[in-house]
Amino acid sequence: MNKLKISSLSPQPLILIMAIFAFIAVPIRTFQLANCIDPETGFWLVRDFTVPVLYVLCGLEIAVSLFMSLFSGIQPKPEFPQKKNISLGIVSLVFALTFLIDAITRMSAYISLFSVYQYDVDGYIFGYIMKSGALSLTIQSIFALISALYFGIVGVSHIMGTSTYKKSKLLALSPVIWGISRMVYFFVNPISYKNVSQLLLTLMFITLAMIFFLSFARIASGVNEANSMWILWFSGTAGAFIGLVCALAPLVLIATGKGNLIPEKYPLEYTDLAFAAFAIGTLLSNMPRTVKNRTEG
Repeated sequence: MNKLKISSLSPQPLILIMAIFAFIAVPIRTFQLANCIDPETGFWLVRDFTVPVLYVLCGLEIAVSLFMSLFSGIQPKPEFPQKKNISLGIVSLVFALTFLIDAITRMSAYISLFSVYQYDVDGYIFGYIMKSGALSLTIQSIFALISALYFGIVGVSHIMGTSTYKKSKLLALSPVIWGISRMVYFFVNPISYKNVSQLLLTLMFITLAMIFFLSFARIASGVNEANSMWILWFSGTAGAFIGLVCALAPLVLIATGKGNLIPEKYPLEYTDLAFAAFAIGTLLSNMPRTVKNRTEG
């Protein structure tokens, strides 16, 4: 792979490119939520030119991130420095808080499912649990709690300048399982398929977030970390972009007093926004320090 690297190419500009793309895409998504989507059902009311434009932007961002990360000849070592980073520590703690909120939200949704359950409808409660998505909600809630614990440890470690989080190898996998269970819920909830835009954006985000979490766990734990840094940069910048598109658009509507236009079934997900901040913060703290060819072996 070293021979395919471009010795002068650095992944560092990806953060700026991601910010520029987000600056264009977030207003487009905000416009769609305000004018093109039914706030009660989340279904498309109008499919105008903004739909292909948004998807093209997403595709370009992912393609550019993949190319510049994969072929970059200037890469930091696949290891996280052990030093105080108070700003990243605070972001990590906020990320942990959003996982806690997510756990509470999913458990509330689980309780709501059984508040309308009729024993004489399905006959078997197990069948209802599988068909309604209650099982995936339960798993997501559990691993959201574990993820909150893990990123709490990450945050404290960064603030104190210790490497405690690097010893939490099993905990580091909890966000990956959280992402899998969140994705599964969309496949067992048929109504989601009709909301094509939100489904595609969310699935893209979850996929990139899981790749980032897995790469982060490998580098932090020192387990098969070779060639993981370029994956971290790719999934971090592309995932942060999709996360900002998914989360900033509803946040703008809420801030402007138009929160009623956000579909109830697809609310603002705080974890998406916090992921973007955490991913960007992690990449900023692991910038290439030199212009020399430092490809990974």
